Amino acid sequence: MRTIRGPAIFLAQFVGDEAPFDNIDGMARWAAGLGFAGIQVPTGNPRFIDLELAAASKGYCDELRGRVESAGVVITELSTHLQGQLVAVHPAYDALFDGFAPPELRGRPAARTEWATRQVRLAAIASRHLGLSAQATFSGAFREATQYRLILLLDGMFSVSDHLFTLPLDRFGGISNGSGFLSRLDFNGILSRDQILCQLHKAIRVFLDSSLSI
Repeated sequence: MRTIRGPAIFLAQFVGDEAPFDNIDGMARWAAGLGFAGIQVPTGNPRFIDLELAAASKGYCDELRGRVESAGVVITELSTHLQGQLVAVHPAYDALFDGFAPPELRGRPAARTEWATRQVRLAAIASRHLGLSAQATFSGAFREATQYRLILLLDGMFSVSDHLFTLPLDRFGGISNGSGFLSRLDFNGILSRDQILCQLHKAIRVFLDSSLSI
């Protein structure tokens, strides 16, 4: 319990086109003014973090962290919720989730998966540069799409139930095992309709009720 910090706020829920919601500096000051101690930073918007540069340059991350901390808050995690769920997409939801990908990748599932995997890995490297030990993400849309009732279930969709869980886990395992640091980074994501939160670490463990109907 001594390692818990906060309260923190997830910036993506409030991002907009007008100040102070259009850049990380303004939102850091805004969050501090509300009494928050930390911010969770979305990685899909360069006005908040340039993910490519953050993964390539610790100096950039040091400067970004300094600006945020001078506003009175700290970065608690980077978020790859949109990219993470594109690491593994159920074919029935392909068109639905295509909108989360850059326009040039829509209609190209394999290229989309490759892009999403790279995004999550870049965010993990950037996390290292920022001194963070966890990344907030969704671990794949094979199952969790139904949790939010985004679309009606289709008959026979879950006939290969083991595959639906193991493929997203295998793909995230490949990301987390890519280097010594990544294997120590916690990927926090929702895996089932019961919102079983797991940490995808070097050894991935998923605790599921054996009676859970999928």
